[in-house]
Amino acid sequence: KSSAGESRAVPLVSNIVLRKVFHLVVLFVFVSAIGQATDVFKVSEMSGSRANSSVGASVSGAMVLISLCSACLLAGLVLGEYLRIHFKIRGLTKFFRAFTDSRDSGTFILSHLSLLLGAFMPAWLELLSARTEEAGGGQGVGLLPSVCGILALGVADVLGVLVGKHLGKIAICRGSKKTVEGTAAAVVGTVAFALACNRASGGTLLDLERLSLAPTAAIAPLEGGFIGSGLNGPAAFAVLSASMCLLEAFTMQLDNIYVPLFFYVMLRVSTVAG
Repeated sequence: KSSAGESRAVPLVSNIVLRKVFHLVVLFVFVSAIGQATDVFKVSEMSGSRANSSVGASVSGAMVLISLCSACLLAGLVLGEYLRIHFKIRGLTKFFRAFTDSRDSGTFILSHLSLLLGAFMPAWLELLSARTEEAGGGQGVGLLPSVCGILALGVADVLGVLVGKHLGKIAICRGSKKTVEGTAAAVVGTVAFALACNRASGGTLLDLERLSLAPTAAIAPLEGGFIGSGLNGPAAFAVLSASMCLLEAFTMQLDNIYVPLFFYVMLRVSTVAG
């Protein structure tokens, strides 16, 4: 028997790193579904309108299916949480508690629910917005706002934790566990991932050229994209990604929900319909 003075065994993988595995699972499921729907290797060989129409039809169907499945999963998890609390199911409580920290110490465990909400709420909102725009005769803004939850939690958050925990040396502010290195890695990784997806689809999947941070509303559509009097395209996306990652670095509670919603709003108001 071990004595009371002996220290507990140190886990091979820390709690926070283990939790990011679920973020990666969400990212993999989403990317594989969109990749299968668009068949990016074939789409990249198409030209102009043919590529746009093919991607648009495939992605629309995939997004509806993803949104439906994620909503059903969320409903199932909420039901499971109710049963866990009401019937005091110790095994289920022990399992969920293994992936929580001091920020999630209440009776109702939010970690798994906030991950689903943050990752897929932008897609749900975008589906509702698309219905409203179609009813009003407006035009859509592309896929980018729909996937911002995946970018924020599946790419930025994971890279920020992994790099910050293992390579981070400079605290982003006094008393914070977040590091400059982790935040920088999150920004660079988010931009690189989005650019890679855009390049693989021939520029039709995320359509970063629609982004504009023009200080005025005078944004004129030009052949090959849009331009305003401010930052446009990938440069605008980089600025928005940096603001999202900085918010995450300074958010202590429910960042899985706040950060994706902030990113969604910023992308939505910065994207030119077309």
